[in-house]
Amino acid sequence: MEYELDAHGVSVIDAQNNGRPDTFAVLARALGIPWLAVFDGDDGGEHYITAISRRGFTQQETTRRCRTHGAGDLEAQLVTDGLGPGLRDILTELGIRDAADMTDDEFLKKLRANKTDYAALLAADLRDDPDLAQRAPEAFRNAIEQLPGLT
Repeated sequence: MEYELDAHGVSVIDAQNNGRPDTFAVLARALGIPWLAVFDGDDGGEHYITAISRRGFTQQETTRRCRTHGAGDLEAQLVTDGLGPGLRDILTELGIRDAADMTDDEFLKKLRANKTDYAALLAADLRDDPDLAQRAPEAFRNAIEQLPGLT
């Protein structure tokens, strides 16, 4: 999306697997670090947003800084956004031979079980193909577009 995260000092943190999103939000606020969060659009994602709100963030600030995937979790969102065929190819490249023929439910389970493996390959595809990048999840695209003016 023509916004070099490293060049602008932007870090992407898996706040859920490396602590608690509300703790990261409070720490960022205390240190004066602008932040955004993208969560799955499921009960877990809503729980994180509620936890952030309870840490003294206004509803307006929480709404401005937190977004969720409309289709549920990241994998469901990627498939909804039309990235399924490419992800099936990626799973095949990763050695999952039946990826092209499995049911949608099986496919989503395989994606969820191979998050870190497919993510790097998908990121490279998104970086190399601007048209593909425009089909990336809206929550991510909106967050990236918000970064230049983030305070």
